[in-house]
Amino acid sequence: MKKELTEYGALFRALGDPHRLQILELLQSREMNGTELLEKVDVVQSTLSHHMKTLCEAGLVLTRKEGKKTYYGAAAGALREGARMLEALAGGAPKDSAAAEKIPAEEAGEEIFAREEEAPVGDGRKKKKSGEGKKGKKAGKKEKKKNKGKRDVKK
Repeated sequence: MKKELTEYGALFRALGDPHRLQILELLQSREMNGTELLEKVDVVQSTLSHHMKTLCEAGLVLTRKEGKKTYYGAAAGALREGARMLEALAGGAPKDSAAAEKIPAEEAGEEIFAREEEAPVGDGRKKKKSGEGKKGKKAGKKEKKKNKGKRDVKK
């Protein structure tokens, strides 16, 4: 189970970059080599290489060598598996999405709003007073030392 979660983490981390998403979108239609990808994606060669390594390690892209060139293609299975995981997390649906029962959008929305109404407002943390950060506290201590021994005179 833990290995599976680590793999999902790598998958979703790989999907967290706009350039990698653009690369995946390009590779959905056909295989491309690095030169073709560089023409389409606004990155330098070393950055493209890093993105391709990340996508390959996550199982989202497959490679094949042809002479000196490496061709890249999308691995649809990994995306489908990631979608199943998201579906399971989002709605508590079984991991096998074929067995999952579809819920009408209106019902799903009502359930989400019901949960939000029950949730407490705010995050429960104390709010800092104006100007009270690290510097604010230090400034307050300095002021106390400065005024130590002096009495407040009331008029």
